[in-house]
Amino acid sequence: PAAERALWVAARLARDGGGLSVLIPAPDGATGQRLEDQARRLLSARGIAAHYRWLDSANAGELAGLMRHDGDGLLVADADNLLVPPLLEEMDCPLLLVR
Repeated sequence: PAAERALWVAARLARDGGGLSVLIPAPDGATGQRLEDQARRLLSARGIAAHYRWLDSANAGELAGLMRHDGDGLLVADADNLLVPPLLEEMDCPLLLVR
């Protein structure tokens, strides 16, 4: 799926000199834990460490706030993500879309 491809692109970019923060949409604890475990397995298989953050709600404002708080960075997202159109209005940081 596109989300998994976006994770791989972000991992490759992080390996080239930056840290990797993975934002997990977590409408509930079970879903958040399942998605984090899945991402952790995929990345650790390649020897990549990451910092994981759960988003309580999948909304562009919360994500834009996290990106502003974390400072300069590149957001890598799957092109099918429903948050992308509103993010374009909310964010100042670079955004890389992966199909």
